[in-house]
Amino acid sequence: MESYLLYRYQQERGESTLCNFGRFHPRYRKSTNRKENLRGGKLEAGQKDNPTGSLSHLPLSATGTPGQPGWMGLLWSGYEMFAPEKTITAPAGTGPYLLGDAGSQEICYIGQSGNCVKRLLYHANKSWDGKELQFSFHGVEKTVLPHQFKEQKMISLGIISSSTVKRRSSGSGTVCSEFFFHWNFIL
Repeated sequence: MESYLLYRYQQERGESTLCNFGRFHPRYRKSTNRKENLRGGKLEAGQKDNPTGSLSHLPLSATGTPGQPGWMGLLWSGYEMFAPEKTITAPAGTGPYLLGDAGSQEICYIGQSGNCVKRLLYHANKSWDGKELQFSFHGVEKTVLPHQFKEQKMISLGIISSSTVKRRSSGSGTVCSEFFFHWNFIL
């Protein structure tokens, strides 16, 4: 539900909430860990703006089919059968990915990683209750900031949640009971 509400907020306001996904006010700094012992606070005049205070990711639209090229206006790879030898087609860099049931076409997992190949290989070694899975990924451009990358993932979940809410309210369709809301922010 949180992802759906954040998605709706972004659609209505044209940007994400300011202090979410690692995004922070441009004229403030975050507190550091205990070892560095630096408290958060307002930046002094003349100090550079906080880089995590930059703009949010532009709103993405609920167009297309999850995992297919053009979903949300992004260049997804299209589905491939999920096998360890096939995961090498994914980018070694940062990107979101999803796993879907090849039979029912339901989304079973959405994830993101700093290394998609490595993360997909990890998932390939799981049983997934004997389901035959397929995967799709979107290679993120290097110009996307970490907080914008996290926004993309939450937006994709929000779009799927939006369609799930509509299906539940109309009484038609099925919702994948195995849809995991696990987020592995490996940056």
